[in-house]
Amino acid sequence: MGSYDFDRVIDRRTTESVKWDSSVLQSLVGRSDVIPMWVADMDFLSPPQVISALTDRVAHGIFGYPSAQAVEKSITAFSQWAAQRHGWEIPDRQIICSPGMITTLSLLITLTTEPGEGIIVQSPTYRPFGSIITAHGRKLVENRMLYDRESGTYTLDLIELEAQLARDENRLMIFCSPHNPAGRVWTVDELARVQQLCDRHDVLIISDEIHADLTYPAVTHTPFASLAHEGARAPVTCMAPSKTFNIAGEHISFTVIPDPELRAAYRDLLKKLSIATPGVLAMTAAEAAYQHGGPWLDELLVYLQRNLDIIEGFLKERLPMLQLVRPQASFIAFIDCTALLRKLPEASSLGEFFGDQAQVALHDGLWFGSSAEGFVRMNFAMPACVIEQSLEQIAAAVEQLLQVTP
Repeated sequence: MGSYDFDRVIDRRTTESVKWDSSVLQSLVGRSDVIPMWVADMDFLSPPQVISALTDRVAHGIFGYPSAQAVEKSITAFSQWAAQRHGWEIPDRQIICSPGMITTLSLLITLTTEPGEGIIVQSPTYRPFGSIITAHGRKLVENRMLYDRESGTYTLDLIELEAQLARDENRLMIFCSPHNPAGRVWTVDELARVQQLCDRHDVLIISDEIHADLTYPAVTHTPFASLAHEGARAPVTCMAPSKTFNIAGEHISFTVIPDPELRAAYRDLLKKLSIATPGVLAMTAAEAAYQHGGPWLDELLVYLQRNLDIIEGFLKERLPMLQLVRPQASFIAFIDCTALLRKLPEASSLGEFFGDQAQVALHDGLWFGSSAEGFVRMNFAMPACVIEQSLEQIAAAVEQLLQVTP
């Protein structure tokens, strides 16, 4: 038994969490009495060192404006973590302590593109990417990934990608690494090929690496910018402690911008918008997480892999028509339910079916774009007993459906 109790079931219904909010669940799947397995936050306590650091800071009772030194301490904690965890030595001058990831991406879009220009994403894609792209009057350009149903894996369509990069109006690519929702950890060869294509067509890469710390030991996450060679336009990298240590509500991230002109413009925009300094509690949590959260994370990854084994084994034994796209990182998994979708009444969605009939709230694949129709995304960062309960409810719902429509 490890040092941390990930089996503990914690009631979150009274914490104003969007994941557990009854009205949100009602809107999402048609009922509120469900097991929520949709939003990507964990039902585990954050590392005790994070809780202790926040408790001590709150106990002081005064929450003034953070100093420049406080910001630098957070940046140093992040850079040391990147070096230790990913072997990535980053000059501190390239790192900017930023707001949450989506806010950061939104700001970078305004700095690097013009209205009407195209921004490439690999689809299926995290829906907020598309939302912020279109909200800024840019065009969402989907580079559809290739899915091998037999092996349950996604790969990049580099042929289509090069054709899209060659179009003058496409000036930026937001690249998700590791990928959400496909769960892929890209190899060095894949990253190098993407960088080569973007260099050839002078397209900037913004690499969203928010799930990087949650890469499982069997594979290795390579920070995209660490591969940039002399003369290459190095990617902008966005990372954060939010997913890793379950502190998403604190809205803090770290943006690595090698290009000095873009870095200066980004700093200037943060100042103009008066969002250049995160809150004191956000920095307290981030610093404690990066300095002391490693052992907790190591045990978490073991636990998450056991949950994956439970899901994979259950589907193979009880629900062979559903196929797990086993992720190489993070706590969210795509499940191929194409065969089940064919059994549902016309105009019914998988999200509605699992919500209404199984009392489990999953993200319908269509939330990630039309290329993900027939899939659902499952958040499995919860105690194993809850995973097992949800799977039993899903199996009962599917079995009942098949009795009616064999």
